[in-house]
Amino acid sequence: MSSISLKNIVKKFDEVIAVNNINFEIKDGEFVTLLGPSGCGKTTTLKIIAGLLEQTEGEIYFGDKNITNLPSHKRNIGLVFQDYALFPHMNVYKNVSFGLEMKKFNKKEIDKRVKRALEMVDMEGFEERRPGELSGGQQQRIAMARALAFDPELLLFDEPLSNLDAKLRQNIRLELRTLQETTKKTTIYVTHDQQEALEISDRIILMNKGFIEQIGTPEELYDNPQSYFAADFIGSNNFIKGKVIDVTGDTKTIQSYENIFKVKTADKKFNIGSEVIICIRPENLRLLTDNEPKDNVLPAEVAHKIYVGSLVVLQLKVKNISDNYLKMEINPSEAKHLKEGQNVKVYFSTSNLVPAE
Repeated sequence: MSSISLKNIVKKFDEVIAVNNINFEIKDGEFVTLLGPSGCGKTTTLKIIAGLLEQTEGEIYFGDKNITNLPSHKRNIGLVFQDYALFPHMNVYKNVSFGLEMKKFNKKEIDKRVKRALEMVDMEGFEERRPGELSGGQQQRIAMARALAFDPELLLFDEPLSNLDAKLRQNIRLELRTLQETTKKTTIYVTHDQQEALEISDRIILMNKGFIEQIGTPEELYDNPQSYFAADFIGSNNFIKGKVIDVTGDTKTIQSYENIFKVKTADKKFNIGSEVIICIRPENLRLLTDNEPKDNVLPAEVAHKIYVGSLVVLQLKVKNISDNYLKMEINPSEAKHLKEGQNVKVYFSTSNLVPAE
């Protein structure tokens, strides 16, 4: 399989359009995440790729082969779901071998595939245990081993870690990414967890209300969101509404109430008169000192100071901006002298512009 292509895919449930004319291509060996809130169409899209749902319109290609009407069991895919779907009365070996037995593999081949799959997920030695004797993370590994035992061309994951606690999720997703890099399997992963998507993906397909909002690498979506939704959903952002009043080269001058801001962007869709939103990551706000630049400066009051370990989060009350508050993240050493109620000045030199919605 050289790639996976979805062309003009639409899925309707009666009058409800769950997936609305989506198009994308995934390269061979790529790890791509379908990301978005509940109801955005990501799981529906995954099920269409798997052949578990029939699209209303559009075509699906595995490489050059049109598999639009190919039954699910003939698509050579491995599926891992949110609920592990393990048979509680069967031991680990039988859970992994069950599908191979249904496909009439011979006993020697089954044994070889089961052992290899369990080694891949670091679960050799657990063959005789039953699912009830395993932790949640171990059960998830068995579900992954079952999918890998088929040696599929394509691996599909539907929010597989959502039932695990935060620390275990962190460990398992790193193991999953390592496993994918080792096996070089083309992988599509569905999640609503933007941090998870940023950590494990080669590219992210961000979905919203059945549409594709933006496609890009984790860095592209974080550093250069193309819409208010993308800027708001990926990571944390501060938003200031304004209007472009001047364009000089790549610099857009923006008025927001009495404030004048300058933002650099090569995007040509922002012209004089454009209604825009300035997006500023909390880590890109800086405390102003006498030696710092004077553009994009905001007087503020420290409303709340919250210690979170490696960072201190400041909630700043600012007059004459859209939301009246900005969130700022700084090192604890910089925040030592700051107190709630104290007046400060902050500025930003790194930001993004998106169209106002």
